[in-house]
Amino acid sequence: MIRALAPLALAAAVSPAAQASLVISTAPTSNVTCSGGACTATATDAVLNVTDLKTLLHRGNVNVDAGQANAMAVNATLNWPQGSRLTLSANTGITVTQPIVVEGRGAVTLTTGDKNVSAIAFTDRGRLDFWDTSSSFIVNGSSYTLTNELAALVQAIAANPSGNFALAKNYDAKGDAPYTASPIYVLYGSLNGLGHAISDLKIQSSESCAGFIAYLVQGTAPSVSNFTLAKLTLTQTFGGSFNAPRGTGGLTGCSQGTISHVRVTGQIDGGLYAMAGGIAGWQAAGVGGTGPIQDSSVNVVLSGDFSALLGGIVSYDYYGSIQRCAAMGRIEGSDVVLAGGLAGIAEGYASNAITQNWSAMRVNGDFAGGLAGETIGKLTLSDNYTNGVVAGGGGLIGKDIGSKGGGAGNTIQRSYAMGVVHGGGVTGNDDGTGTYTNVYWDMDTTHVRNPANGVLNHPNYPGITGLNDAQMKATLPAGFSPSVWGLNPSINSGYPYLLANPPQ
Repeated sequence: MIRALAPLALAAAVSPAAQASLVISTAPTSNVTCSGGACTATATDAVLNVTDLKTLLHRGNVNVDAGQANAMAVNATLNWPQGSRLTLSANTGITVTQPIVVEGRGAVTLTTGDKNVSAIAFTDRGRLDFWDTSSSFIVNGSSYTLTNELAALVQAIAANPSGNFALAKNYDAKGDAPYTASPIYVLYGSLNGLGHAISDLKIQSSESCAGFIAYLVQGTAPSVSNFTLAKLTLTQTFGGSFNAPRGTGGLTGCSQGTISHVRVTGQIDGGLYAMAGGIAGWQAAGVGGTGPIQDSSVNVVLSGDFSALLGGIVSYDYYGSIQRCAAMGRIEGSDVVLAGGLAGIAEGYASNAITQNWSAMRVNGDFAGGLAGETIGKLTLSDNYTNGVVAGGGGLIGKDIGSKGGGAGNTIQRSYAMGVVHGGGVTGNDDGTGTYTNVYWDMDTTHVRNPANGVLNHPNYPGITGLNDAQMKATLPAGFSPSVWGLNPSINSGYPYLLANPPQ
């Protein structure tokens, strides 16, 4: 049984609400000037009372601008039955932590100076409901098609794969017949879940790329954001061979897009020659490309057989970045070659970063790692930690190798491993090109008590230090920045945790 998680709770830690911002709440209005349907913050910290805002919406359209505050947070339930348009504008970002409900023919416009998909986040209880799917919804100048049922969403995207789409309410797929292929074959455009979830979806696919979306591929700017797949059951029956292109992922089988504020829970079976991940089967941004997976999390049972490649977030991460993500659950199978709490294989260059992530997965494989089964190239892995169980590899990395053409290898820094490890405290096997700086493992919880065994095949590898449990909890390890890491006896059982990605 998989422990239920609050949708998108992870995102709260990295939202603009933590910064100076204009907050829409039940507190009295302060440092906000309203005139003629326009409200603007006049200081870096400002409040707009939600009842005052409702009164204005009753009269007509309202434009709320963060002004000097730069960021905006909606921290109180907001609803209105009139046909008024609410426009929210902020320079850095907008975070919604409580429901916004458009009860009539009203409309919503969201505008951010930062055009990154992650700049608009629905966290905690935050969501945007539209009772009428003919309502207007606009994000940064682009209009979105609203749907409130899965079948309608599938049909709309099939008719216009390059369009922009939004889910107007939660959808329970328990009564739907199992899908015999990915519900959405290809998406070149954008899907914004608006904080909503599709739950109890069942997919059994023989496609080479299988998931809720088979292919999330480069169009103008393909993306999925603010979306939860809860209690998903996904099985891939594609036979193929070890060298055949394939991918099984809860959200997408094969991706070149940006994935932000996405959560997946459930069971995913990649079958024979599995290349399976909790969110994506493979993520291929390309050299110098974008395509990050950010502010997302999974709690899944992930399985595969015969030369399987499995990763909690993504199976094969090819030149993509993984930022502020979290993985829980377990990885299992009868013949798992490479497995990682975040990625089965991570390959890339210095511009591709795996940063501020954590994993608490149980990982099993020939080369298993709490973060990655294998790292290739010149990746930078920084400010990550693991707290799971690793059978056969290393607390952070199963196998670390340099670039395929030789030369310098990966950089691992400011990270640590704890939890039971059957292998090296940090890495199982390193070809000697990896560079470690301020990297640690807990010798007590991992049961790797020999201080020479940070890297199993290279004793006393430089840059890696074993600490006992008391030392891990006493103070931040050397090199860990207090602006990135926190230490509190009541958080993360007293171990260091990431301020922008706290434990769930």
